[in-house]
Amino acid sequence: MKNSFSFFLLIILLSYAMIGRAQSPQSGGKKLINRADTFFSVMPSEKLYLHTDKPYYNVTDTIWFKAYALNAALFPSRQSAKVYVELINDSSKLVKRVIIPVQDGLGNGDILLDKTIPPGTYTMRAYTNWMQNFGTGLFFSKLLYIGGAGANNMILINEQHEIKQTANDAQVNLSLNLSNAKKMALPFHDVEVVITAAGKRILNKKFTTTDAGKLNTSFTIDNAVLKGGLQLTVTDKNTRIRQTLPIIIDADANIDLQFFPEGGNMVAGIYNKVAFKAINTTGYGEDISGEVKNSKNEVVARITSLHNGMGSFMLLPQPGNKYYAALRTASGKTFKAELPAVRPAGTALRIDNLSKPDSISLYITAMLDTALLKRHYTLIAEIKDQVVFATPVDISRGFFNLKIPANKFGTGIAAFTLLDENDKPLNQRRIFIDRHNNLSVSLNTNKPAFNPKDSVALAFTVTNELGEPVKGFFSATVTADDYIKTDINDNDIRSQMLLTSEMTGYIESPGWYFNTAEASARKALDNLLLTQGWTGYDWALSPAPSKPKFEAETDNHVAGKLENLFKKPIKGAKVTLFASSKKNGLVAIDTTSNELGRFVFNDLPFFDTIAYTIKVHNKKGKEMGAGIIVDEFTPANVALSDNVPVSKPWFAGSSDSLMVKYFNKPAPDAPLNQQPLSFKNRQLKEVTIRAKKEPVNMGFVNNFEYGHPIRELNEAELIKAKKRSLLSLVREKFKNFREASYYADDAMNRAYIHRGIDELKKPFVMTNFVLGTRYIYDVYIDDRSVQSIYGNRLTGDSTTYRKFIIYFLETMGADDVKEVKILEGLHTFMTITTRSGAGPFAISAPGTLAYRPLPITLPRDFYKPKYTVTTSPIIDTRTTVNWEPNIITDDEGKAKIWFYAADKPDTYTLKLEGTDLQGHVASQTFKINIEAKTIN
Repeated sequence: MKNSFSFFLLIILLSYAMIGRAQSPQSGGKKLINRADTFFSVMPSEKLYLHTDKPYYNVTDTIWFKAYALNAALFPSRQSAKVYVELINDSSKLVKRVIIPVQDGLGNGDILLDKTIPPGTYTMRAYTNWMQNFGTGLFFSKLLYIGGAGANNMILINEQHEIKQTANDAQVNLSLNLSNAKKMALPFHDVEVVITAAGKRILNKKFTTTDAGKLNTSFTIDNAVLKGGLQLTVTDKNTRIRQTLPIIIDADANIDLQFFPEGGNMVAGIYNKVAFKAINTTGYGEDISGEVKNSKNEVVARITSLHNGMGSFMLLPQPGNKYYAALRTASGKTFKAELPAVRPAGTALRIDNLSKPDSISLYITAMLDTALLKRHYTLIAEIKDQVVFATPVDISRGFFNLKIPANKFGTGIAAFTLLDENDKPLNQRRIFIDRHNNLSVSLNTNKPAFNPKDSVALAFTVTNELGEPVKGFFSATVTADDYIKTDINDNDIRSQMLLTSEMTGYIESPGWYFNTAEASARKALDNLLLTQGWTGYDWALSPAPSKPKFEAETDNHVAGKLENLFKKPIKGAKVTLFASSKKNGLVAIDTTSNELGRFVFNDLPFFDTIAYTIKVHNKKGKEMGAGIIVDEFTPANVALSDNVPVSKPWFAGSSDSLMVKYFNKPAPDAPLNQQPLSFKNRQLKEVTIRAKKEPVNMGFVNNFEYGHPIRELNEAELIKAKKRSLLSLVREKFKNFREASYYADDAMNRAYIHRGIDELKKPFVMTNFVLGTRYIYDVYIDDRSVQSIYGNRLTGDSTTYRKFIIYFLETMGADDVKEVKILEGLHTFMTITTRSGAGPFAISAPGTLAYRPLPITLPRDFYKPKYTVTTSPIIDTRTTVNWEPNIITDDEGKAKIWFYAADKPDTYTLKLEGTDLQGHVASQTFKINIEAKTIN
């Protein structure tokens, strides 16, 4: 490919030589190409897309997804073997994180939405460790709504407000109407209403709804604070449901309008294009129209947005003039906005790739004083982490024109940059080039329509733009249209890989630019790149770093370093890693630390959960004391970007959309694969047991003494705390757990100050671990009593027991423990269950580390029911009727899938997405009819 680029560059240079206008080739052009090649080889781009089975979910659902991790050229990324998938709530709090393995750019996984995840608005975010080098703005991101599964698990909020403003503040009159998913009012419900602005509480008040489910309130707020918007949180005390939604204050009251001169600058005397983007207070595009006027108030251009508040116009700015736009919104509100200042001198870059789809026309213009300087300039073109060409530019005559065949580029965003003799970018322009070479998919069914619970067989054929068969890797979801609405304008694998993955900020309905048949779509896409893609990554100013901040996780590995007591690296030490699993048996690997004390174990198998033991030996093979510091994954900042638009969620207003209907759908009594196969076996309803936990038999003290658990740390909390000392975690989680001298020995006695006699027979105040004023009488570690080993009666020292407990809790890492409980009976006890099961002697020896990495989510199979008789009693209410994450077409471009339809007439939407891993992608939707059975 690079040879063809070099040939293309040679043709350009020869053409200028023949017409006598070519400069001698500059060393700067070659230097820029080398710098770019070096940068892209060290810092290759990575793009990520998740294909999910549905656009929204209910609690108890499972999110099924396929991950596509590709490089800039849309070949498999070699940078990452792991993808991190997160659910983040509307308060920017991490709710769930899963890690899936990726091989050859492909992986699949799922997230179970158990009852610990409350209904609400979530962002599903995915990234690799390598992608963190380029900022969170390029992560894959998708907005998800999660409902409560059933009318009684959700509330709809109809919010109305009226604002009366004065010079300094405003009175907000707020009216709320609460109902369930069936739109039945919630009368006499106790609710709490909280209003916040800029993170501060403006109102916090309790109400009882009327018999019609209504409540009213009012408050006063400063105008400046009001301008930033309000957030309303309603908590229903009856149902314990909490909903948060924005209060949108006149979306078009404050329009954020920005102008973007093509190429970067508006230069006096140069005719150029100026793009604009208008955003309202919600963050969405606002369509506008109006006129551009000069300092004399003369109209010099007319302005009308084309799509989502974006548009462009031509302008010939004059020296010494200032320009502004007088505009109005669709609702009739008027406002003014100033254009960027006019530069008295400089260069301008204009590109036209719309007039003739098969060619790209570039126009570089300079004012005469700039042209007469006869400086050296270079024009470079880059796409998909490759410099297509770099050519000298002669603007001594005040202009430089160039026409380039579009077939020299692939499909995607191309960046053109004009640089001066110091390699400083002067102008930059990004355009979208469409070679119309995405994959095409055709669908064949075994019959034109199907009956409920029919076996459905589907055959796919995938071809390229020449109609040739393509071998590729695809995923498909089949959803029921009666509940699930598929929006073809949402982000898909085409818009993600070709557009959104290279642009920061929110893009409204990115799929529209690829799915619409409107003639204006190409121009609308160009306006998007003129505005939101105004400037790209200025690699020319950034030499490749010697070491990226975030490493490429090209395999599953464990790495770290060894340190001695003086924090100096230990080199040449033997490091051994042990692990045990049912699938792989015992794993034992050796390595040696390098001169920096670094060690690494590469190509480890992927385990869903695993605990490694790392041991260090000296050159003679003997165990040695060493500090073992394992490299930990550093997750990306959870706080979501401020440029995410504000919109009212699904539960706001009286919507009758399919989404609300879906959320009103009750949760099944059991997953389909656990439902009864005949009416003889009746499914029992879920029974919630509210009785107290059974007492635990301590079994070692006072002839089988019993105690009830009153405090507990579970395994998930302990793993999350990682290597934090168990003592600090217990002190944080167990309220009133401390050392004190004032306590009661048991439940039968009062508390008093305890004193003892030391070796010199002098009295002293004796402290012990207590919970409140109750003495921790004993600690059981893996069912071994510490008192029976270190107690006063055995050691003759009243402080030995306490000293051991302190040492054990301080030394033991939290994730080396499975469970911690405090039990209360006649006495108070603590129980600790370690992972090793070694009891009080489970403390890691120096030079040994138990390391538990973040668990990996291995792929699970999507359950497909198989109906063998037409009278099957199984109630099949699936909304995701089928999920196929691993469809592979053969050499003839063909693949087949099958599934059984659900048990009611409906239409299904099938969406297939994927790639050939050779630079091309596909995203297509099809309809499948499920018709009622006819009775003869």
